[in-house]
Amino acid sequence: MFKNLNLLLSTLESDRKDRRLEKINNISKVVINLKENYFLLQDIYHFDERKLYNWAQEVKKVGKCDVCGETEKLSAHHLWSKTLHKSLAYQYDNGVCLCLKCHNAFHKKYTNIIQITPKTYEKFKNICQGQIRLYGVLNYENIY
Repeated sequence: MFKNLNLLLSTLESDRKDRRLEKINNISKVVINLKENYFLLQDIYHFDERKLYNWAQEVKKVGKCDVCGETEKLSAHHLWSKTLHKSLAYQYDNGVCLCLKCHNAFHKKYTNIIQITPKTYEKFKNICQGQIRLYGVLNYENIY
């Protein structure tokens, strides 16, 4: 009886080791995959920071948010996603001046980079300006 019990215990232990090794292998594959994708993403997202800074400064020269008219805490927003349309990344006419609240609200509503288009921006702007006309104020919680 003890032999069978010992055999059973060793089989269970062996199964546990196998499962642990399988988990470690899977984790290793994920880490390798993440590293490969990191370099792929790094290549996709590589932009000249100086050019982007100059682009943003030029876009913000408007001096007010295109959606709500705010003049403080301004940022520059790409109308066409710079990731998908690299050739437009530094084009001044591919940008619009937004306050941080409107910029964050836009990216919270439209999280997929494929959605970042001038048409989507106009839709967002119309929703926001409609709220301002109706209520006299922009309620960012109702945009989503």
